[in-house]
Amino acid sequence: MWVLILEIVIGVTAYFVMKSQLVKMYSADFVKCVKWMLIVPIVQVLVFAPIGYLATQASEVVETVDKLSRISTYAPFFGEDVNNLVNLGIEYDLINDTAMQNSHMGELVISAGITHIVGFIGIILFLIMAFVQFRGIFGTVKEKRIKMANTIAAMAILVVGLSFAWVMTCTSRAINSSDDYFGFIFMFVLACILIPFSMKFHHAVSLYYSGKNDKIIVPTIQRQSNNNGSSKVEQLRELKKLLDEGFLTKEEFDNEKGKILNQ
Repeated sequence: MWVLILEIVIGVTAYFVMKSQLVKMYSADFVKCVKWMLIVPIVQVLVFAPIGYLATQASEVVETVDKLSRISTYAPFFGEDVNNLVNLGIEYDLINDTAMQNSHMGELVISAGITHIVGFIGIILFLIMAFVQFRGIFGTVKEKRIKMANTIAAMAILVVGLSFAWVMTCTSRAINSSDDYFGFIFMFVLACILIPFSMKFHHAVSLYYSGKNDKIIVPTIQRQSNNNGSSKVEQLRELKKLLDEGFLTKEEFDNEKGKILNQ
């Protein structure tokens, strides 16, 4: 519970820190329009952190299941004398330490090994893609590249998550010989959430790069409206374009429109 609260606090703090940096370069309204470009990468990091960690710990799941199938795991609960007798019997091969034969243990070992590798590869790939996304906000990364980075990061979350879900299903089979698909259901729900998040991110990136490339950020409106070489009609058209693309609020549009008409 405390880990979840800590993640939320870190995410909210990171959002406002990045937002404050953008506000220094662009208007508050423009930053508000592209806020999903800040939110989505942070959400991806917060979601991937626990999934990536669990995937790299898959081998410990195998060790835990193996201990549950051994007599020596339960012997200490029956007293020191029983524990000593069990250990002595195991040492001289008088007692088979395996309490039950597990036909699903091999499948669990394979799934854990694959998930362990996928987890480490996924972490490296995700960190690179997250770096590209955050650098795209404050750097010179191309629009297509930052969108691709977001898509790859989302795919990394799903692949690593599904790999660990496979481990949990194999664990359920090994312990009680039943299929538990909760992990796969959870990842399906997560995918349904990440897809619209990615769409919002792509839209925000398009607005952000359009504003940067066309140099029509809100602070430049006053300078454009005072340009004696352009007619009022042209200025009003440009102002309407800013309103339609979300760079201006209706109140700001009305104010700037009044200034142009009163020139």
